[in-house]
Amino acid sequence: MTRKIMTRKIKKAFDKAIEWARPYFTWKMLPFLVIAWCITNGWSYAFVVIGTRLSISWMVWLGGAWISILWFPFTIEKPITIFIAGLLYRITFRKPFEK
Repeated sequence: MTRKIMTRKIKKAFDKAIEWARPYFTWKMLPFLVIAWCITNGWSYAFVVIGTRLSISWMVWLGGAWISILWFPFTIEKPITIFIAGLLYRITFRKPFEK
């Protein structure tokens, strides 16, 4: 495959991903994305920081273990975060998220 064809395919895939995610990046959806991020990731970063400051080894270990799992190449954390945000949106506004 030539470099030009490969670049075109990568750009097409990137554009497709951006178009899929664009409806979720609105001011109305932002609080739900933040809450969903805290549910899936935020607690682990807090555990590492707080556990390090207070010398609580189990918090550092648990938070670090979860962060290392999240940094694996094909972790499905982003779709799970978006799903949780959509679910919270639906619960709060009593209607499905409109793309």
